[in-house]
Amino acid sequence: MIFMFGHLAVTGWMGDIRKIFHDKKTVCCCMVSGVLVCINWGVYIFAINSGHVLDASLGYFLEPIFVTAIGVFFFHEG
Repeated sequence: MIFMFGHLAVTGWMGDIRKIFHDKKTVCCCMVSGVLVCINWGVYIFAINSGHVLDASLGYFLEPIFVTAIGVFFFHEG
């Protein structure tokens, strides 16, 4: 993260990052996304530690397929 902030500062993109943090709706969406990613990884780690390796692997294989299908059918993304 430190290197990424350095890269953003050198390339001049830091102003765009500041704009994102001034919009409360965008910040809330990012926070919700972060929490969901943490829950996702927590469930995966719990599944691996409790011996459900095959189940966790199958879930990680099928999840992108389901997300894509939801985007196509419910949100009409092309």
